Amino acid sequence: MHTDLPLVETEDCLLLDIYAPVDAFKPGAKPLPVIVWFFGGAFAYGSKNFGGPLCSGQSILKAPGYKAIFIVGNYRVGAFGWLAGNYMQQVGTPNAGLHDQALLLQWVQDHAHKVGGDEDRVSAWGHCAGGGSIMHHLIREDGERNPLFNSFVAWSPGFEWAWDNTVDGELDLIYKDFSRLAGCSGRYDIECLRGLDFKDLTEANRELFKKATAAGVFPVGPAVDGTWVKTMPPVALFQGKHWKGIDGAIVSHTTNETSSFVPKHINHKTAFETLLGIFLPGHILDKERADILDQYDCVGKFNSDYKTCMDGLVEHLVFTCNTRFLIDAFPQKTYAMQHAFPDKEHAIHGSDMVPLFSNQDSETKALLSQANLTWWQKTQHIVVSEVTFSSRYKKFFASFAVSGDPNKDEST
Repeated sequence: MHTDLPLVETEDCLLLDIYAPVDAFKPGAKPLPVIVWFFGGAFAYGSKNFGGPLCSGQSILKAPGYKAIFIVGNYRVGAFGWLAGNYMQQVGTPNAGLHDQALLLQWVQDHAHKVGGDEDRVSAWGHCAGGGSIMHHLIREDGERNPLFNSFVAWSPGFEWAWDNTVDGELDLIYKDFSRLAGCSGRYDIECLRGLDFKDLTEANRELFKKATAAGVFPVGPAVDGTWVKTMPPVALFQGKHWKGIDGAIVSHTTNETSSFVPKHINHKTAFETLLGIFLPGHILDKERADILDQYDCVGKFNSDYKTCMDGLVEHLVFTCNTRFLIDAFPQKTYAMQHAFPDKEHAIHGSDMVPLFSNQDSETKALLSQANLTWWQKTQHIVVSEVTFSSRYKKFFASFAVSGDPNKDEST
């Protein structure tokens, strides 16, 4: 997590930006397909403006010859968007961030035609938390609820599993921790939180994440709530409990998803087992944790390199399983993609966003300045993105949004 990046927090956040070609407003213009972008940020931070013009639709519109509309909107993050658990189910709205995203998708259905959009051709795109969010829209109410998009692209779809919504379960404990940090004595008292100043809540939110990320985890994200999320998305997808009306999909991941996530202090057995216990907590999962320790065998298979061993485990648990189950859920309609470099370590989490969004306002060098990369890694990304790859990469996804076929060049 980039703790040195400036954070701009506000309650008035449910805003959106629309990028539409001028021809879309001409009389008699044919309605254009709509791309809806969900930003990433581990459900902890981010916005439609995060990193300056990072999520600008300019380069995406240019790639297919201005034959699409790009819409990006905010959703609540951190404790504001993702507090869950049994208590929140009784007194509040768990997974508020998902409801914010659904509001954006409903806005597209109601108003996209006013800016030249075709509400019957909507493609949801998202990276990391955005891709993980798309999974949760697909399995909403066990797949009985229309997600309001016809196709999707999920880059590195990720989220930490959060399912214990029992009374005083793991999700309730996170609520109580936030309540304590906010000055409400760790009580089940939603009115106390509602009575606090926004400044106090944002400070508690930061402290909640500071405490958790030091251990290598994020405290909140989409969680089982009994209504929207009845079971974890990989399980629901495996059981066929997902929306079937999807015309096409692209599911992508990088070859080095997790090296920047797993803390360096995970370098011995005790630290490994402690982090595993945070990922999969409680006595009910004792057998699963034991099976994982046996399967990964950090001593035998990784020569006691516990950091690399945990990198592999987190990659499989948070990313690989999600991509696999998404692909298997729509086997005849999904394009599978892996973003790679000759040297695996360069294809870090988020590196595939550089060629997608780089443009005259958001140049590759500026984007990379915010990434945790060495000078040599940045040089490799600049060469690949600006010289050999970016233009074709954009066209691949833009053509998918316009025609459903990523291999059809829609720029001509």
